[in-house]
Amino acid sequence: GFCECNNCKALDGGDWDYFSNEMAMTDRYIWFFNQVLEGIADEFPDKKIAFYCYHTYMRPPVKNKPNPNIVPAFAPITLCRVHGMSNSICPERSYYETIMEQWGQILPEIYERGYWFNLADAGFPFSHVHRMRDEIPKAKEKGITGWRVETVNHWGSETPSLYIAAKLMWDHRADVDALLADFYEKFFGPAAVPMGKYLELMDAALRDSDHHTGCSFDMPYFYPEEVRNPARKLLQEATELAGDGIYGTRVQIFTETLAYLEAYISMLENNNKYDFVAGKSDLDTIDALRAKLISYDPAMVNVRTSESYSRRFFRQTTEQGYARTTGENTLLAGLPVDDWDFFLDPAKIGEDIGLWREDVTGGNWQKIKISSSWSNQGLRYYKGDAWYRKKIIVPALLDGAKINLWFGGIDEAAKVWVNGKEVGVRKGSAFLPFEFEITDQIKLGHENTITVRITNDTVDELGTGGIVYPVMIYATGGSLNLEGSADEWKDKDPILY
Repeated sequence: GFCECNNCKALDGGDWDYFSNEMAMTDRYIWFFNQVLEGIADEFPDKKIAFYCYHTYMRPPVKNKPNPNIVPAFAPITLCRVHGMSNSICPERSYYETIMEQWGQILPEIYERGYWFNLADAGFPFSHVHRMRDEIPKAKEKGITGWRVETVNHWGSETPSLYIAAKLMWDHRADVDALLADFYEKFFGPAAVPMGKYLELMDAALRDSDHHTGCSFDMPYFYPEEVRNPARKLLQEATELAGDGIYGTRVQIFTETLAYLEAYISMLENNNKYDFVAGKSDLDTIDALRAKLISYDPAMVNVRTSESYSRRFFRQTTEQGYARTTGENTLLAGLPVDDWDFFLDPAKIGEDIGLWREDVTGGNWQKIKISSSWSNQGLRYYKGDAWYRKKIIVPALLDGAKINLWFGGIDEAAKVWVNGKEVGVRKGSAFLPFEFEITDQIKLGHENTITVRITNDTVDELGTGGIVYPVMIYATGGSLNLEGSADEWKDKDPILY
């Protein structure tokens, strides 16, 4: 945060940054840097101050004219990292082009400090040749002096993207098609043709995808089955042509990164069906493939981020889901991931008007999925409150059991009601699973109303929002109810009932 005293606020230019969801702080920075440079001018007239033009100080100043010895390096953490600035499918990258151009008009030296990898991604395929060949020459035209970007060594996932980027940074006029043809021939030998087709297929899948958060949550949308099927066939063809030796090893690495991706997508699909046994098996496959990719010299995925991102963004959800549906625990009802009631509440009045009440039926609620962030459902730029609601019949299968309501993950805070009774609040800790005991609130054998108010006010680097993982009701302990309504439910799928 920033100081909110009157003196400091008087430095601001009154420019609201919609991407950071707060007042732009650029004018404060420029004012301060100007004072420093003026103070040292007699002794150090040629010294410069460089800073990351980042988050809420990304937009150019509107009030203070910057000293020419101020050097910004653009770090557009809140913007899409998938597409190029010229790609018509992504308006916000053209916004970034405008930002870059505006800074270039007021300062003689500017740098690009972008993100050339997929944040919150454990090293799945992420080809961005299309973006490099677009943005590096364009940045040169806009006055960019050079690059100091952030990336990680996911060689198995980002080759040849970083190779092409390196070539273009030295010569922005380089012929990318010629570079790629040369790369395919020298890197894959007899497997050059199918491997070239494979890499260009994977690259085009990102280029043409209308999804922009740039994190592993979007992998099923970037690479649906209609992309993965031909990709798999091309890798099989390349394997047959490559033979043994170095070319065969290189094709094998790319085959393993595709398998790594497919295990992740399968895990999400199984978790959404509340088959956490299968989801845990997929997670084990992910772990084995990650270990194999790390075993190469050099490692083909980054050792640190491939582990930390999996733990932060999907491991705990899958492992908890498995633990809570096996052993002494019983899945009573998996709430369907599609077709939830959804109500936007930008004025934050939902609680006052009683949207948590179980008898509320009106108000023009819409429909939404919880298998995906709300950003992929038309709300990419929404920050504020929103309400989710689902009615579910929970079977009376057990006597004396502890009943729990489990959430696989949300972004970023939640308040939860069951049948109009508040059961708990989750403050922050986005994407991690949590649960509340609802034994006293649930009505077994009858219809129940689950209502969730999500608050997403803080802009993060993933661009996500809302419920992003499955929600289920499970029981701990108890004895089977043989005389009650068990017969009524024994042949029915608990996920649907």
